[in-house]
Amino acid sequence: MVSRGTIISHLLVLFLGSGLTQSLTAHAQAPSEARMFNVPVRHPIKLSGTFGELRDHHFHYGIDIKSSTGDIGDPVYAIASGFISRIRVHAGGYGNALFVEHGDGLTSLYAHLDSFTPEVADLVQKDQDDREVFEVDIIIPGQQFPVASGALVGTMGNTGHSHGPHLHFEVRQTSTGTPINPLRLNFPITDKTGPRILGIYLYYLDKEKYSYAKKMIHPPERPDTIEVDATSLGFGIESLDLHNGGLNMNGIYAISLQVDDTLFYSARLDSLPSDDLDSYLAHIDHATWIETGTLVQRCYRLPGNRMTIYQLKDDGIISLPRKKVRKVVFSVSDYHGNIRNCIFFVKQQREVTEPEYALYQHKIRWSDPYKIEGPGYLIELPAESLYEDLSCSHQIIEDTFQHYLSPIHYLHNPTVPLRKQISIAIRPDRNTPYHSKSVIIDCTGSGKATICGGIWDDGYLTAETASLGRFAVALDTTPPTLELLKRSQSNNILTHIFQVTDNYRYRVGLQGVRYRAEIDGEWVMTTFDTKSNRAECRVDLTSLSKGSHNLEFLVTDYVGNRTNYDLTFFTK
Repeated sequence: MVSRGTIISHLLVLFLGSGLTQSLTAHAQAPSEARMFNVPVRHPIKLSGTFGELRDHHFHYGIDIKSSTGDIGDPVYAIASGFISRIRVHAGGYGNALFVEHGDGLTSLYAHLDSFTPEVADLVQKDQDDREVFEVDIIIPGQQFPVASGALVGTMGNTGHSHGPHLHFEVRQTSTGTPINPLRLNFPITDKTGPRILGIYLYYLDKEKYSYAKKMIHPPERPDTIEVDATSLGFGIESLDLHNGGLNMNGIYAISLQVDDTLFYSARLDSLPSDDLDSYLAHIDHATWIETGTLVQRCYRLPGNRMTIYQLKDDGIISLPRKKVRKVVFSVSDYHGNIRNCIFFVKQQREVTEPEYALYQHKIRWSDPYKIEGPGYLIELPAESLYEDLSCSHQIIEDTFQHYLSPIHYLHNPTVPLRKQISIAIRPDRNTPYHSKSVIIDCTGSGKATICGGIWDDGYLTAETASLGRFAVALDTTPPTLELLKRSQSNNILTHIFQVTDNYRYRVGLQGVRYRAEIDGEWVMTTFDTKSNRAECRVDLTSLSKGSHNLEFLVTDYVGNRTNYDLTFFTK
């Protein structure tokens, strides 16, 4: 008799070692033993998100299972026996999330939960009370919280960075954290609806394989010949997938690109090795996403893209010899084997125009460190902070309206992606008595500027940024705003809901507005939702003595500006 541990070990080898040599039409289904895994919900599965789907800054690492009713509350179950290894509560991200380690290398993750089981909820509340914080990340050593196969682990919700009730479900390799496509577990999903190809992108490449122009075409209804003003091409594709009975435009599972019957590019999303994830912004056409919001999968490799999910010939780059017509076949597939093809022909036009390039001041090798420095500024790019060589422009423009404490540094533009954060140091040219309120901001585009940080070092203010754009030193003396949206009392629970806003946004990873609620000087739990920037404070009046009490809600921004709300109330 084959043991459960042996089966899971064999499954893990299959998931992570499946290779990329199979064609789209030869998709290998998960073995029958995978049926031993339970489905995490008890209603028919409809997906609002697929594994490897393109998102704004990252791949989607799991599948999103829709609510049965369109509302929160569906029970969520463990897919196999194991033990709870981690619990997270976060205002954004995964919201309320639970990790179950199943042994022999697999961990399942259940995110955006509305509630945990009572035992888990008690543990979370104790940690929150002990630390006097809402957001917690609890690592549970050993096997203190065993979970039976099919046991209830929580209820479906809409917490964190979620825009509708659903379960975000992941399977990971425990030792490395590598996300694995959960559909490999053979969940019962009916899908006979094929993917769609919305657009094909042609990138004109020079001798250095740099894209100097691009063209988008709609998939032709019949094979057509496209003349291009280039001698080499890279391709990209915009595509989506629909499931039976669903309206969500999900991501596809696999892509292949053949030219004259030779495979130049293929990618299949069985897993996403952790070391690949920092190449995501090179996997997509970052410039098109910034400019139009359209997510296009690039089908040729940039020099700094180290993703291993591809099978490539000549890095996916197609040469166009004079007078030769080349046949291009794109195929996209969903996990259940539905395929959509697009066939067309390309050839070099009679005369190819010499590429034109914008003026620049700095030629930066993607693999080397580089410094841009001058009087009053120092910009440092670490090695491999780019995905390809950059002819970088840097201009210093005086702030004629005196909004800022320094000139504005126009550092190329945000369409060029960064793999690593870069450092910016600027010396203000105007004195200010509010030294501690100074920050470096990214003022690219319209709307709120983004605070990148602000640490003083030898007269310079320094910060890090994960994007190029416009930067300056600014003064932040404006406290956050705090608006009471609702005050109610029911069943001895006093509830206050506040709208919290600030005059700046914050770089990802930088702690922004902090909040704290106290009753009579003692900390009290306050939940926060980053989608709406709303804080909710609920007080059990039966826990308070009779008489007068004071509720204070305090919000503090990055540089210490504060706003508070005070209320005196009485209990009988």
